[in-house]
Amino acid sequence: MNTKAKSQLEQSMQEEQIRTALNAHGHSSAIGDANAENDIYDDDAISDYPQSGERSNLQALRSHHPERPSG
Repeated sequence: MNTKAKSQLEQSMQEEQIRTALNAHGHSSAIGDANAENDIYDDDAISDYPQSGERSNLQALRSHHPERPSG
């Protein structure tokens, strides 16, 4: 397998992993499972709000609004 083909295969696999994670996130959100919904995020994930310039640690944001998984 040449380098270009290998790179395309790796990109395709990464896109599939992302799609799977997003689908699981959406399903978990729809059924109200906050723990499963947030499994796709690293513990040190940051939420950026470009309109206000605010940046928040996602874990802190979720703990501030535990009844609202999206923050």
